[in-house]
Amino acid sequence: MSASATPSRPKWHLPLLWTRGIVLTIVILSAVIVFGAIGLWITQGDLIAEKASEYLNRRVFDNQQTRISLGSVSGFPMRDLRIDNALFEQKVGEDWVPFVAADTLKLEYDLWAIVNGRYQIQKVVGQGLEFRLKESPDGGYSLPALQGTSESNQPSSFALDLDALEIRDGAVELDIPGMPTKFDGVDAEMTFLVRGSQIHLDFRRFRAETFNDSLGTIAFNQGALTINPGIVMKDFDGVWNEARVQIDGIPTPAEDRPGTLQIDAVNLPLAQVGGLYNLPHLDPGHVERGEIDLRFSEAGVAFTASGAFLWEGVPIDVTEAEARLTDTSFQITALQAKAQGATVRGGTISLPRDDNSLNLSVDLEGFDPRDFEFLPENFQIPGSFTGEVNLRVPDRSRMNEYLYAVARLEAGRIYEIPYRSAFLNLQGGAATGWQIDSVLVELSDARFNGRGRYGETRTNLRLNYLGNLRPLRELLNLEELRGDGVVAATLKGPAKALRMEAQGTLWNLNVANLEIPELRLMKAAGPITGERNFEMDFETKAPFLMAGQRVNQAQGKLLLKSDRLLMDNLALSQGDTTLVVTGEMTWEPNLLIEATTAKANLGDREFVLVRPARLEFDGKRFTSPGLELETPKGKLSVGGAFEPESKYVRCSLSMEDLNPQSVLGPDIELPITFTQVSGELNLEGFIPILDGEANVRLGPLKTDKTGLDSLEASFRVRGSTVQVERITATRGGGVIGVTGEVEMPAPLYTVLEAEVFGPDLDPDATKWNLNADISDVRLSEWLSFIQRDERPYG
Repeated sequence: MSASATPSRPKWHLPLLWTRGIVLTIVILSAVIVFGAIGLWITQGDLIAEKASEYLNRRVFDNQQTRISLGSVSGFPMRDLRIDNALFEQKVGEDWVPFVAADTLKLEYDLWAIVNGRYQIQKVVGQGLEFRLKESPDGGYSLPALQGTSESNQPSSFALDLDALEIRDGAVELDIPGMPTKFDGVDAEMTFLVRGSQIHLDFRRFRAETFNDSLGTIAFNQGALTINPGIVMKDFDGVWNEARVQIDGIPTPAEDRPGTLQIDAVNLPLAQVGGLYNLPHLDPGHVERGEIDLRFSEAGVAFTASGAFLWEGVPIDVTEAEARLTDTSFQITALQAKAQGATVRGGTISLPRDDNSLNLSVDLEGFDPRDFEFLPENFQIPGSFTGEVNLRVPDRSRMNEYLYAVARLEAGRIYEIPYRSAFLNLQGGAATGWQIDSVLVELSDARFNGRGRYGETRTNLRLNYLGNLRPLRELLNLEELRGDGVVAATLKGPAKALRMEAQGTLWNLNVANLEIPELRLMKAAGPITGERNFEMDFETKAPFLMAGQRVNQAQGKLLLKSDRLLMDNLALSQGDTTLVVTGEMTWEPNLLIEATTAKANLGDREFVLVRPARLEFDGKRFTSPGLELETPKGKLSVGGAFEPESKYVRCSLSMEDLNPQSVLGPDIELPITFTQVSGELNLEGFIPILDGEANVRLGPLKTDKTGLDSLEASFRVRGSTVQVERITATRGGGVIGVTGEVEMPAPLYTVLEAEVFGPDLDPDATKWNLNADISDVRLSEWLSFIQRDERPYG
């Protein structure tokens, strides 16, 4: 009998089937729920935003101090959202104040990290985002209060990492004490980190329009900002308008320190800094290259600056400058700077904020107003000033109209006059002129004081000068001026063309080879700036020396220019001799007198200059090419050179129908008289030894007993020897001609001097060696020339 096996069929297990069904059902239901939620999210964005706001205010933010409201929410919730009309608010007192507001926020984030408590957002783009940060009463900054932090001083553990925050067309306002800062039109990209109550921002770029039109645009390509406690700025580098700026510091003060900010700037207009603090008077300033340190405290803002600056185009090298801005004023102190060769030290410049006045007190060294073109014209007084200047301007906008000034100056120069000290007290302005209440200037062994009005268009300033004249050398362009004087003067005219009118007395005046013991100025008038035309009407009160020659008195009118002296009827007198000259005199390089007209009176005899002549003195020698004179009888021309010290003389004498007696005068009697002489005489040598030659023709000669019709002579002189080339004498129809040599007992000059003034020389000392030829001579007519006991017989 055989056996067979029948295969069996598999059997279903109900528990496994149930499990698979449940899983499938859950998956389907989950998909329905998720896609339903997503659909609800997309179609009901406003509702989601409302619920999200409620949730965040309840679970994340402290609803008593901070709240958030969202307009609508859209996007894919697993990774990115778009939020419209987002608003974060903080409670300040009884009011809710916006902290952050945005037209649109686009967020990219890691949902899983957020679910696990890590607020990590990859990117946020804010369109029309406005950020306002206000200082809290405790000195920090109010950030959104989180749950668990409102009732405790312990820092929150809240953390938020935002890898990229972009702001487009936004606004930022930071409340920094003493430094109001608001930016519109913000375009920026940064990382944004929150650690508890502290925020860190690391800018990749930042560009914005500042709150004031004068501040323009600011852009940074890097910079880090930390908020709470206070604000910390680090490594900001960028451009403010066209200025390059680098900023570091902690601008918010704390209990143990002031707030500080360091700014390195290149090509920065100070108007941009002044715009932050409503200081428009900084507008003329410019930082070419400098460092500005700011310190913020409850007392105000303090500045420290150094570097290369410009003010109204004038370069200023600032070693140190300190300034302070308070609620009432802006003050510059501890100033150390150089500008155009001048040094400014210390002092105070105060600019009140409640009015438009200016108070200035500074120490100056080597300050020449002409180097600062921005000063009003009547401030540009020629000179170099060192000392303390105090200035008070009631209205800076009308500085040219009115101010008060007191100056105490040390050694310097004013209008080319060196002084040792000066005091000045004035008030007024460019438009109305200055009322100088007092001015006192101490010079070297002299002083002057005065008072009156000084203005751009009208000046009437009275001055008194007492003492040595040396300080006036450069003003009058007289390098050798010496003497003393008492002079009362008045300055008149516009500031750029001042004229002086003076009168007084000068003693021991020494200038340009003039030595005058006493000179009285009846009038001295002319400009003290620009081209010199100084007119003087004077007279001397005692004999004086002119080029070493004694003159009893002088008077007349002079016109002193920068390089010459014009003479108008200058009268010089010596005894009964008077010389009146019109012409000019220069003293560089030598004393030169050029006379256009001249007239000399010797007693009752008058000599007139026929044509212009010149006389030069080089300090040793007088030189003249020729003086042509019209004498009472005949003409005389004299030229040559004369040295008073060595007695050197070179003389060329030309005579035409000259009566010698009219030249010598009645007091000098010649043993032989003749009515006229013509010819030439040339002499040279050291008095009394002269060499020369002569060719002369004498008219009728007379002695006390006889005479000659004429005498012609040609001879040479060598010391005491006379070489007679020819002497021709005529009387009646006879002629005697003489040649030969005469050895005189003394040189010709001494012989002539003895013959005129005495004493007589011994006639036997003269040696004659003469040859004579006689023609048609009647001896009886000639013997009268010889004493009777010496007459020949036959």
